[in-house]
Amino acid sequence: MDLYPTLCELAGLPKPDLPQKLEGKSLVPVLKRPGRNSKQAVFHVYPRNRRGDGQILGRAVRTERYRLVEWKKPGAASDTADLELYDYQADPLETKNLAGGTARVVAKLRALLARQPEGRPQISRSAPPPHGRGPIAAPCLSARMPTTTAN
Repeated sequence: MDLYPTLCELAGLPKPDLPQKLEGKSLVPVLKRPGRNSKQAVFHVYPRNRRGDGQILGRAVRTERYRLVEWKKPGAASDTADLELYDYQADPLETKNLAGGTARVVAKLRALLARQPEGRPQISRSAPPPHGRGPIAAPCLSARMPTTTAN
């Protein structure tokens, strides 16, 4: 999400006036000063499918020190979630889940996570497209680049 505003700034182009909000933030200040932090945290969602429990999503928030993952079914109450918390200063390989004994850190990270939209399950390839037509062709994504040899 940060790539587009970064490229606009590098190219000297204004961000377009879009009806939807452009959520990304230019990373040019970080490119100019690599030691500078650009965000308080980053977020991601990862699906987990186990037989019998349906699709579970792991919503995660990662700060410089911690990573918290909240595993639950989409739409389920947050108190039904299984939590994982890892401290990268003490445990960079994520061998010990600290979620049960670090309530203050968990609460702070869950508050950050709560401000993000809830994750959605992946769309199955076998599911019909939402618009009722066939798949949208994207030749630029599947076309092979021509190969050349250097002289």
